[in-house]
Amino acid sequence: MKRVILDSQSNRHFRGVALEQAYDQRGGICQAGAGDIVVTTDPILPDFLAYWESLGFDLPEFFVAGPFDPECTLSHLVLRNGALQEQIKSRLNGEPARLEFFCIEESERQVARALGIAPYCNFDIAIPLSRKPRFKRLFQEIGLRTPAWFVCRSREDIVRQGALLLASGRGFLIKADDGTGGIACGGMQRIEESDQLLVLDSVDGRFGDEFFIEEIIPRSTEVSLHWEMQTSGETRLIGVFEQLSRDFGYFGVVWPPRNVQKDVICRIMDDAEQKFWPALRALGALGFFCCDIILDATGAHYWVDFNPRKGAILYVRDMVQRLACIHENGAQPFFLHEHLRLPEREEPYSFSGIRALLADLLNPRHSGFAVISNPGVIAHGYCDVTGISWESADGAESLFRAARRRLCGG
Repeated sequence: MKRVILDSQSNRHFRGVALEQAYDQRGGICQAGAGDIVVTTDPILPDFLAYWESLGFDLPEFFVAGPFDPECTLSHLVLRNGALQEQIKSRLNGEPARLEFFCIEESERQVARALGIAPYCNFDIAIPLSRKPRFKRLFQEIGLRTPAWFVCRSREDIVRQGALLLASGRGFLIKADDGTGGIACGGMQRIEESDQLLVLDSVDGRFGDEFFIEEIIPRSTEVSLHWEMQTSGETRLIGVFEQLSRDFGYFGVVWPPRNVQKDVICRIMDDAEQKFWPALRALGALGFFCCDIILDATGAHYWVDFNPRKGAILYVRDMVQRLACIHENGAQPFFLHEHLRLPEREEPYSFSGIRALLADLLNPRHSGFAVISNPGVIAHGYCDVTGISWESADGAESLFRAARRRLCGG
């Protein structure tokens, strides 16, 4: 079945931000191949596509919906472009296909209707459960352990409930109903002291009509669980990954996990298989999903966030799996990936410049190599780098660190 990938960045906190909308190139690059269709806001650089082919990837057919418009997400651009819709339909020519998104909102439902392609999601499940109070209530109903949390609808609710947490020596996070990306994306605020409550601004809808505060659990490690709920009714585990985070937002992944014991993974999987997945199946869930789980110093695990959609780690994992099939007959490698912020400078960064800088590290070999992905963010001063090795975790980390030193110094 053909895949039609629109890696839509339609979350409220991403709209109008050129950098965030540029992430729509990530999914098609990492997941799609020959015969598939990928739609992006702006064209993917030809020199990046040549690099991607040199690694052994075959390419999907690309369509461009842009240019970038601060009033639009990728889905909005597709909806207002009737000619593009007809091109996509013509290329499919009635062949079986499924439509895949990143963020899933009402705009994506409209795209599915306009294109007449079956979406690989259930909008009636994905949209409600993308709102944090809704999935927190589900966690509570099925008995998944979470940090202490309280629903809020006003500044006064935050002050009242937050004071109770602070009085017991616990800081907390204010989380928007549709927050994503941690503190950096604006849907979250950290409160550690009572003085912060005194100067807390009126929320004025910034966090949504109904949001919540959540106790901060001192964490030793963060885990990300990814899975797929298929049309057959089967649930496919994609992986249990060690997630790297900064300011409560994702910035990388390690595989296999370095700091997660096997017994902890078994307990997490027991929760998923016995409680969470059956509840989702009963609701009619379909497509890709992921959850963030934190571990405290004792190894106890807490379910903190749920995304009824693809997660960033999925793209890295799929890219690595494809490279493993191309270069090592499918043997599972070690890998370390980070989303790097490049040093500020006047001249914009370019893929060709980064490729030249990392040249010898990018050559595929059994001992390992580095991979550049997510080309759309490079001009905005970011670079996604993965160190891969079939010999050892240390080898993957060494390659990644060598690439990071060249790009970022230090």
